Amino acid sequence: VLMVGETARAQDFSLGGRHARETNPLLKLAGGSYFSQVSSCGTSTAVSLPCMFSDLGREGYSDAKAKRRENLLDVVQRVGLDVLWLNNNSGCKGVCARVPVETFDERGHPGLCEGAECFDEVLVRDLEEHLASLKRDTLIVLHQKGSHGPAYYRRYPPAFERYTPTCASSRLPDCAGESLHNTYDNTILYTDFVVASTIETLKRYAATIDSAALYVSDHGESLGERGLFLHGAPYLVAPDVQVKIPLYAWFSAGYRERTQLNPDCVSGKTDQPFSHDNLFHTTLAMLGVDTAAYRPTLDMLAGCRMAANPSEETARRPRA
Repeated sequence: VLMVGETARAQDFSLGGRHARETNPLLKLAGGSYFSQVSSCGTSTAVSLPCMFSDLGREGYSDAKAKRRENLLDVVQRVGLDVLWLNNNSGCKGVCARVPVETFDERGHPGLCEGAECFDEVLVRDLEEHLASLKRDTLIVLHQKGSHGPAYYRRYPPAFERYTPTCASSRLPDCAGESLHNTYDNTILYTDFVVASTIETLKRYAATIDSAALYVSDHGESLGERGLFLHGAPYLVAPDVQVKIPLYAWFSAGYRERTQLNPDCVSGKTDQPFSHDNLFHTTLAMLGVDTAAYRPTLDMLAGCRMAANPSEETARRPRA
């Protein structure tokens, strides 16, 4: 399960050890690994999303090039695995154009949606329905609304308004600095809940599915630092808060056994520099996809897994 976050910046993830607030209380206990030195491919969804799913890397990426070649979803689907994109964002920027897509509205999720605007919990609920009927190895992408601005106050239910006062406005320069940061941190607290709930859902299927989960944001966000708000600054001069992003990985016991993944090795990599360039190759390896497009030098977990000979029982279980 690949969770694509929206506008989450690493600076406000307490897992990184640089934020005074505890914005990740649930993920802290979930048993995964947080990668603290990860950079985005761009400073906007329009660039970062197609770039992270391509094999071009930031230096080689252009929109024109990406449209002329297969992306990660295309490769995984072509080799015979199932692919599904669950969308709670405004769109996939062409990434999911050739795979099954599901969207949400209030008709199927009363209480979580207002019109076509839904809280990210809808993704977790829909995921469970698909896990219950999973037949073979599958890549499921959960595209979150996350911390999408400028209306940060609309990204989380009232129960997650922990930090107050908040800013119930989309005119960010009119918000007091404290209230703006409070509102944004509430979105991160809610993202913590959504990602942790996704992992808990996967744990409930541990007897039948060997699962792994990756969460990574598309880009960061400025909250008034240096007079900047939102994102989209030119990459070469963009502040770190728009470029440094959170990445979290979790692996079920069955998945670790199946791939002979060494948790200590993974932990030893969490402070190394990585970027969106690594996502394509890491995900292919996690799914066991054998293709010439795979480059082990860009696989974040290369060297942490052995060529496994899974038990007969393990081999029969699908991966997700």
